[in-house]
Amino acid sequence: MGLTKAIIATVQWVLILFTLVVVYTSAVKNPEKFRAIFIKTLLVICFFTLVYHLMHGHLTRYKLLGDAKYAFALTGVILISCAYYFDDKSYLKPLIFLYPVILLSLERKGILAFHMVTFFYIFITLKSLNKFIISALCSLTVLLLALFYDLSFLNSFTFFEYSDLEMLYLDEEQALWVSNLHRQSLVTNGWDIFTTHFIFGVGPKMLQVYMSDYYINQGLALYTHNVFLDTLIEQGSVGLFLLLLPYLVYITRGSGLKNKKDKTIFFAFCLYSIFMLFFMSGGAPSMVIFYLPIFKAFIANKMSD
Repeated sequence: MGLTKAIIATVQWVLILFTLVVVYTSAVKNPEKFRAIFIKTLLVICFFTLVYHLMHGHLTRYKLLGDAKYAFALTGVILISCAYYFDDKSYLKPLIFLYPVILLSLERKGILAFHMVTFFYIFITLKSLNKFIISALCSLTVLLLALFYDLSFLNSFTFFEYSDLEMLYLDEEQALWVSNLHRQSLVTNGWDIFTTHFIFGVGPKMLQVYMSDYYINQGLALYTHNVFLDTLIEQGSVGLFLLLLPYLVYITRGSGLKNKKDKTIFFAFCLYSIFMLFFMSGGAPSMVIFYLPIFKAFIANKMSD
């Protein structure tokens, strides 16, 4: 069973990476034409997803079509990246209609990732004096808080909502209905699996098999909704290193990072990808987002400068 799942995972990765390479080649050869088709395709996906939900009576929370929910924020990030890279404000026009839809989609990680990238571009485009003033104000605020505000609560600060005891004696009935409780239990149990298989992992597609040992209700034994942790569990530290190796090669060669704008877009896409992947499960969409910063020539490349 493990060998079959490993073969399936390998075939999936090969097909997706091959597709990315083919698409990347088309983007480099015909940048303007490809960029126009790429953006229009994303906008069509957003429009179809919106219309589908409206026809089914969903004015908000556009999540009935699975991974299509990620298209809204991704399209927004692509548009503002094009506007920055080409100094062309016409790319921002679709955001007049798209931005409210991004908010109404209630896709929390997409909304936050989009705003992170937006504020990053705003900060980058500010003049040096304004950057200095903003940085000084932020530093002053932190200093005043440290001097005059009681920060003792930081001693017990945690990113998790529930205690270790609640995780150890998980109320599975409650976890079926409370998303945060269920997800925190998946992360806690997933980390426990990784610490016992930290070198090579448990094997491709085997996470749920090991996760099932932690739950009475097997319907709760899912992936952790964190691509990095899922990868560490299934492929181990070695597997995650191999997945990140293309980034090391890309950065050291520096062929796509020759000017400030290339570096800025690469960093902005890294912000988007890392944040999204921290809250996504493994699959084809996460694989594409994983390497999106490297394949930034979808919208920006040397021939487009």
